[in-house]
Order: sequence, then structure tokens, then C-alpha cells
Amino acid sequence: MGGDSLLATQLNAEINKKFNINLSLEKIFSNPIFAEQAISIASMLEDLCAGEIL
Repeated sequence: MGGDSLLATQLNAEINKKFNINLSLEKIFSNPIFAEQAISIASMLEDLCAGEIL
């Protein structure tokens, strides 16, 4: 693994710990801007919340 992959893995672990979701490394690399990642995380959280309501 290169340096970017290790950092992405650490970021993924922190996201998983804080939000209890697994953002794939593919999504992290395809959305290198934090604002784009925040949108992906928000969307995943909305989907989880919608599933709990049903």
C-alpha cells in the first residue's frame, strides 16, 4: 500500500468509528474533496435513518 492508501484506510476507520458506516475506499478516492465526502456520508446516514423508520 502506498501513502495515499494508508491515509485513506485511516480516514475510513475514523469515519466508521464516528458514524458507524463503512465508506468504501473507492468512494474516498473518487471524492477527494472533503465536501464531496461529507455529502456521501450524509446520504448514507439518511439511508440508514430511513431504514430504521420503516
